[in-house]
Amino acid sequence: MTGQQLSGTEISPGESRRTGEEIKAFKKHIYVLAMTVIGVTASVFVLSDLLWRFRDYLPFYNMFDDKSYFFIWLTNDIIVYLPALVIFGLAFRKHMDLRSPGEAYKFKMIWIIPFFLAVQTSSVIMNYVSQFLAYLLRPVFGGGGLRDVFGNVMPQSGAQFIIMLAAVGVVGPILEELIYRHCLLRPLRRYGDLQAVIITSLLFGFFHGNLTQFLYTAAAGFFLGMAAVKANSVIPAIIIHIINNTYQVYYWGILLFAEDSKSSSSMTAAFSWALVAAGAVVLIIMAVKRRFKLENSNPYIPGKERARIIFQNPLVILMAAILIAVMIKGS
Repeated sequence: MTGQQLSGTEISPGESRRTGEEIKAFKKHIYVLAMTVIGVTASVFVLSDLLWRFRDYLPFYNMFDDKSYFFIWLTNDIIVYLPALVIFGLAFRKHMDLRSPGEAYKFKMIWIIPFFLAVQTSSVIMNYVSQFLAYLLRPVFGGGGLRDVFGNVMPQSGAQFIIMLAAVGVVGPILEELIYRHCLLRPLRRYGDLQAVIITSLLFGFFHGNLTQFLYTAAAGFFLGMAAVKANSVIPAIIIHIINNTYQVYYWGILLFAEDSKSSSSMTAAFSWALVAAGAVVLIIMAVKRRFKLENSNPYIPGKERARIIFQNPLVILMAAILIAVMIKGS
């Protein structure tokens, strides 16, 4: 084993043994990850089916007032987030510290601004890419291509707007960050930060369950993951996510309830494009200054070996097939 090479240098028997241990642990982690993702997907499907089948027996479901609106969002949060929190939490309970062990909290509050702009800009760009894909996929999906995700649950009153603001602007971001940038990303960091960010951002996009949201949520998830890694904590990602979603709900509210909707829409659109332009500048500066570079790359597992372990794993292939099928079905 002394003749083995790693990154162009000879490694000792001890390093070779450590490499074998890390590869074995990574294989196990990927198997557990794939199994838990399949379990979460199945749980969400079963709970959604039960809710649909027995909706007539549920209080307020058929009464479209503020109580039923609250109930719709409540059941949505329970179905979407509870299985993921429970299953992922139990599977990776040994890695639940909000900060990485032995590492200091490094995030500066001023960083929230450029990361928020990066999330906004990447989301807008990917949203337009999604619309272009929708145009190309019209022959497959028919009619207008991909569906309007929020069309059936947009608020129609001030009370409903407050409910949606709480559900989408606060509750959703907190739970999503605990799932994707805490339960999933943190244990994956042992095997490489960039890999952990990419895997969790893709899962974040897939679990939105439709092609309409996949690209822009995956892009946003990438920068939220970067923020969590740079800070050694999930807390900044939660703050950025809350700001982003609150702004989006506020944007919808302006368009729905403004007295002069045309003027308000023009002003809001101009402000949004100003954010995108600022975000584009931030992305260029961060790229030039290599702010996207992640230090932890796990020297014991070569990149080709990591890729082979992931893409040749039969459960990963099954997981990807299930997620893609669910995503297409929801579009």
